[in-house]
Amino acid sequence: MPQPCPETALLTFTDQAGVQQFQYQFTFVGVTYDSATGFSTFTYNVCKPGTDSTFKDLSHFVIGFSPDCPIQLTPNQPGVEFVNPDPTTGAVGIKIDTPVATAVCPLVNTYSFTLNGFADVGPVTITAKDGAQGGIQFFTSGTICGPICTPVPGARGFRLQ
Repeated sequence: MPQPCPETALLTFTDQAGVQQFQYQFTFVGVTYDSATGFSTFTYNVCKPGTDSTFKDLSHFVIGFSPDCPIQLTPNQPGVEFVNPDPTTGAVGIKIDTPVATAVCPLVNTYSFTLNGFADVGPVTITAKDGAQGGIQFFTSGTICGPICTPVPGARGFRLQ
């Protein structure tokens, strides 16, 4: 059963003094279930609000996902991998590399990943890392809709909703 979750996450990057440097907007577009294959495809739009010249392009973002979930990423998805943890942010989940310049809102870049099972939607952590221009790296986290597994009461392991 789907759980309430935010469809949009506005992630704010700050410098070491806590001063806002730039933001990125992530929007959960939705999930498509393919009954023939049993796959779930999750799609997200990413953009940077405003035209501030201090914006850096993203290196990657990670959608939180339990390593104990019985479903996994389908193979051969360029730029998508499971990380446990991501070496630069410490996040655990589905890492999506963002190799192109990030669009300025209302234009968006669209990213998807596919899981080999039916995953429900609920609140997950999203962690984003900038492209480290100028030698300084920033990363930040928020909450957005994503794939979830839930514990089975009184049992070991997880089940998909």
